[in-house]
Amino acid sequence: MSKKKKDEDEFFDLLQHLKDTFEDMSEEEREVFERIAKGDLNIGGAIDENWHTCELPDYSSMIHPIAEWLQPLATFSRLSEIKELCEQAAREAEKLERGQLVADLHNFIYTYLAFMLGENKVFRVKRNNKHLFAAFWLIARFNLTEMLDDVLETLKQKYDVLNYIYLTGTEFVGTAIIYEIGKNQMEKLVEFLNSSGYIPMAKPIVFDALAYIYKFEPDLRLKALHHINNYLQRCLDIGLEGGHVANISHYAHTLACVHAKETLPMLRRIYKNVDIPAIEVRDLKEVEKIMGDPKKTLNEILPKNMDDFINDLEKFAKKEELDEKDDQEDDWDDDDWDDDDDLDEDWEELDDDEVDEDDDDWDDENDEDDEDWEDEDDECYLFNEDMEQKKYILKVNLEGTKNKVERLLQVPSNMYLDSLVDFLFITFDWIKISSTMSWFESGRRKYIENDPSDQEPDGVKVFRAADYVVSEVISRRSPSVGFCMQVGSTIWRCKVRLEETGMYDEDGEEPYVKLLKAKGPFPVYTMLEMGDYERCLKAGRLDEPDIEEINEEISDYENTLL
Repeated sequence: MSKKKKDEDEFFDLLQHLKDTFEDMSEEEREVFERIAKGDLNIGGAIDENWHTCELPDYSSMIHPIAEWLQPLATFSRLSEIKELCEQAAREAEKLERGQLVADLHNFIYTYLAFMLGENKVFRVKRNNKHLFAAFWLIARFNLTEMLDDVLETLKQKYDVLNYIYLTGTEFVGTAIIYEIGKNQMEKLVEFLNSSGYIPMAKPIVFDALAYIYKFEPDLRLKALHHINNYLQRCLDIGLEGGHVANISHYAHTLACVHAKETLPMLRRIYKNVDIPAIEVRDLKEVEKIMGDPKKTLNEILPKNMDDFINDLEKFAKKEELDEKDDQEDDWDDDDWDDDDDLDEDWEELDDDEVDEDDDDWDDENDEDDEDWEDEDDECYLFNEDMEQKKYILKVNLEGTKNKVERLLQVPSNMYLDSLVDFLFITFDWIKISSTMSWFESGRRKYIENDPSDQEPDGVKVFRAADYVVSEVISRRSPSVGFCMQVGSTIWRCKVRLEETGMYDEDGEEPYVKLLKAKGPFPVYTMLEMGDYERCLKAGRLDEPDIEEINEEISDYENTLL
């Protein structure tokens, strides 16, 4: 597998930053933090209480039935239909006067907002943010610049609505539409940035649109730069007064990626006078390094236009199907795991009496430090061919959820741990982003993807996951380990248990890795707490896993490693 060359200090720097942040909190702030950590305080409610003071209108009193030509975009059930339906709607829209087109789309958006607030049942529940983005596609298609206020209205929502629409991996959609129709209305974008009462996470979406105007619109570059510097000055003033400055790390990263070197003097003043949390860039030196490197491009954060977004939805329609899942799997119980016809009859059943819960008795041969490992070229590895290969069946359970979330996964016992991480992410339907950290925990041992230090402060020994295979961590002697995934301050924990062992067929036709059973969707990786997941699951916004599609993705990835 491709060896991951991440900065070896990234994980430990984050831990230190979290520790420093907690120590710098006031007693009142610590109390709020502890209440959130204990689950006594909903983080969305806490954000709304502290930030959202905007008086939203009563959308339900402002709307009327959706125009007939837009009805298909409100009720479609299969994501694969979205491009065809958008193009069909565009053909109908061409027959309308511009004023009528704007009025119909305005009503569509406000009806959607009423739906999100529970005041309307016009739209389908699952994946309903795609209905809104279909409206954005039409706005961009017809260059309806007069609808910028309608788009900005969607950013004024409270946390629960804003989080589902934009903060779960689709921020770029908001930036794309605002950039496309707001190029010549920068004053409105600045007014939104300077206004109070909105949740802070909405503002980077608008700020990024300003940055892209600077980057891609030469005739507007100086004007965009003027607005950006003025807004940075406001951020400095707010920071000096003790206000919210967490967004500044994002702003600095965006400006670095568009190579806006003219903003460096203002950024220097900010970093000199205000303590900025290192969320996306560590410090000003990192900003300057990105700006000075011509190889650093905008590719990773370039906002796709709405055409690209709709095309991507169609391309990945199989992964994003909106059909209701078959209720057959809802009746699973623990006995179902034992009835899979795919499992070999000669597999050995584990004897629970053989389980030794004390990991301190492990052989010393696994305690050697990994200081002598040498960097290798980016070769592909799936398993260690020098070690015995058995067929392992692993059961993975998400911890802390009210509903059962499980995966039953077949893997080779000599698979490298960092390869197992990638396959786990596929079965969870997670996206492996650069800010995601993951590790295995077994007793007082931790296996991470980055290069380890000798020992953590609490005495936990840390090892490099790429140097160990599954059977060295999960075995008949010690069949259970923890698996953790962290994005920002959110950690999702799973229990991985060895259920059965067997042998692969000699003909080698059977895939090495296979998802045998799956129940329950995993949280979207950008969710901040289990409460967010439980609410989305209860509302039907998360689909049950599709085993066939997941195995196709597993097979494709496995072939790349082999």
